[in-house]
Amino acid sequence: MEATRLARSVTAVLAFVMGLTGVPQAFGDEPRGEWSGVGAGLSDAGLALTVFDDGAGEALYAAGAFIEAGGNTVNCVAKWDGTEWSDLNGGVTAGTQAFISALAVFNDGTGDALYACGYFDNAGGVPVSHIAKWNGVQWSALGSGLSGGFAQGFALAVFDDGDGPALYAGGFFTHAGGTPANGIAKWDGQQWSALGGGLGGSPPQANVLAASDADSDLGAALWVGGVFQSAGGVPAENIAKWDGSEWLALGDGVDSDVYGLTIFDDASGDALYVGGEFTIAGDVDAAGVAKWDGSEWSSIGGLWFEPDVEPGVGYALTVFDDGTGPALYVSGVFAMAADVEALSIAKWDGSEWWALGEGITFEGEPGEPYAVTAGGTWTSPAALYASGDFDAAGGVSVDFIAAWTPAVPGDLNGDGCVDQADLGILLADWGCSGGECPGDCDGDGDTDQSDLGVLLTHWGDGCP
Repeated sequence: MEATRLARSVTAVLAFVMGLTGVPQAFGDEPRGEWSGVGAGLSDAGLALTVFDDGAGEALYAAGAFIEAGGNTVNCVAKWDGTEWSDLNGGVTAGTQAFISALAVFNDGTGDALYACGYFDNAGGVPVSHIAKWNGVQWSALGSGLSGGFAQGFALAVFDDGDGPALYAGGFFTHAGGTPANGIAKWDGQQWSALGGGLGGSPPQANVLAASDADSDLGAALWVGGVFQSAGGVPAENIAKWDGSEWLALGDGVDSDVYGLTIFDDASGDALYVGGEFTIAGDVDAAGVAKWDGSEWSSIGGLWFEPDVEPGVGYALTVFDDGTGPALYVSGVFAMAADVEALSIAKWDGSEWWALGEGITFEGEPGEPYAVTAGGTWTSPAALYASGDFDAAGGVSVDFIAAWTPAVPGDLNGDGCVDQADLGILLADWGCSGGECPGDCDGDGDTDQSDLGVLLTHWGDGCP
């Protein structure tokens, strides 16, 4: 009976709100949430993050140059299950300092597995060459791996070129499985193959890979960013597209190193977003971050230490929904995104930049978050994770890894659930204005019908 009365009350209030405003207003775009550490953190910089289910449920996997995670010896890669850190059968090592630069999940026909590349020659006691597979129990090699020059793997992605999904590896190498492959190669689960003539430069290296499928507005393609001057003999400045059979340039490319790539739809269709150390994309001024819509480059304001004076650097990009809809998140080394103060991490909603609290720092200056990824089912609500070289996030001391947990829109008492308790707070605060209003859901400094619209739109979110 009580639940029925409550439902009727909510329906009545909703009708009242719709009568005033047309429809319940959306939660304000300004990110609300808090930063926290991830357990006892890492002993050194994290370079890669991903989510993988080893059969025991989804978990966060971090990799980099660290030896310990949560105080335990893990050797460059570790698993966070939401409660504790654990190692992957001894991790990876090398005669000199080992590191893992990239992680990806791929099914070679035997089930999903975690793949890692970087600089290492041993994985869990198994001889490997800078790339290895973790099936949740043990490590294994991918043929004779990556070699040639000062061989290192920097990037991984899964792409279907029409012959089925395959794993693609990019980096600084000349051979894959003994096959000549300049900076990029394909692993189909059994053997390595080259992509045309690979990348050209002195020497070329692929720093990052991203894939779009046939259903995307961009079409099926593997996107490659790094430091190179050509791809398959085609002039291509630091960024190129592999369509499964040939290499294509992205206009005039970008004028310096590329470190991050991802696909994001800002409501005008899928586009490739690019982060790096460049200042020009095509013929457009674009400091540290730019957009390629499939035919032309455009700027989204740029990353800066001082706007139009000192450009910043974009390292990693990902798409995450904080409860207000999917948005692009960019991490790197910068103090501002366009004209918004945002230390080393920022949100682009398709039209505006937003800071995430006090951002990410090292000794009070902008930090260097090299990797970002959206969290999985082990947290509620989902969180955004960042790892790199930094000692604080949102003013909270952390060790090289941190989590941004967004507030649930309409959750006024902070219990993670939008329910009658929050409605009570809002109604008790009705009419408050001028800021510091406990019932303000949309961040405009007042408590009124738009806040009620937010709360009712998200009624029940986060509740058991």
